[in-house]
Amino acid sequence: MKNAKKIFFTLFLSTLGILFMFNTSLSQQTAGQLFEKALYMEEAQGDLQKAIDLYQEILKQFPENREIAAKAQLHIGLCYEKLGLKEAEKSYQKVVDNYPEQTEAVRIAKEKLNLILKAQAVIERGDKEFKIRKVWAGPNAGGTPSPDGRYLCFVDWETGDLAIRDLLSGENKRLTNKGPWHKSQEFALCSSWSPDGKRIAYTWLNDREYWDLRIIDIETQNVRVLYSNKELRVDDLGEWTRDGKQILTRFWGKNGARHLGLVSVKDGKSRIIKSSKWPSPQHISLSPDGRFIAYDIFPINNSLNYDIYVLSVENGEEIHLISHPSFDNSLGF
Repeated sequence: MKNAKKIFFTLFLSTLGILFMFNTSLSQQTAGQLFEKALYMEEAQGDLQKAIDLYQEILKQFPENREIAAKAQLHIGLCYEKLGLKEAEKSYQKVVDNYPEQTEAVRIAKEKLNLILKAQAVIERGDKEFKIRKVWAGPNAGGTPSPDGRYLCFVDWETGDLAIRDLLSGENKRLTNKGPWHKSQEFALCSSWSPDGKRIAYTWLNDREYWDLRIIDIETQNVRVLYSNKELRVDDLGEWTRDGKQILTRFWGKNGARHLGLVSVKDGKSRIIKSSKWPSPQHISLSPDGRFIAYDIFPINNSLNYDIYVLSVENGEEIHLISHPSFDNSLGF
């Protein structure tokens, strides 16, 4: 009986020790570590409520770390905005009021507040009329918008270089510098922004006359050839996955076969999800959660009108989403 009590007492003390160590390890998490965890939940996992809880925990545990606290308060607002909740405005205002010395966080918060106020003004005056605003006109006008809507990525057809246009200043900037056409017939075509807006994936016709998939860093303008394969050529680009690890790509294989797949940003390896000889999927786009690919294509009955399909990234199951005699194009998610 004494031995049993001794064993029980020992186990009890061991359990208390483990719990104490566990609680101590939690308390020893730095503000930066907790912020990275919250940011991962927000951007990679898409669990916005969990991210909000973690950001609020930072405000509670580390109020003296004002730089991290300001970022946490700002991201609470970003999460609420993504959730479509009115608490976003209050969160942004707290950044401005409580952390005036954190200039970058305050700048972003003020920009967000300004946009919210403009939207509220439109709603209050009942302006529901559809409007078009011209942002650019000219031979190069067009392109792919950056995630924040400030820039357009386009091809400068004077040389065939990849370029961006600042929609606020109206300035154009070439990101590549291949030289004039008489020196090189290479050129860029399709482009796709990374989720953080710091890199652009694009297709480039190389000197062997097939397309590379390349990535350029906007700040440094360093170029990396991510994928180059003559047998399975890059044909078109869609979005990056939310975590920035893969890029939706259409390939052109032997005998005119078309393939849809993902290319790894880390090592350039491709994973094919769907293959077909004809017709070819058009206007490919990746869902925000990375689970589905949408596109339009000729239906099986060989009609000249397109229908819209959705493809599961996980298992390749194809769903005939829109079946109609009219000509349907997929604009994206």
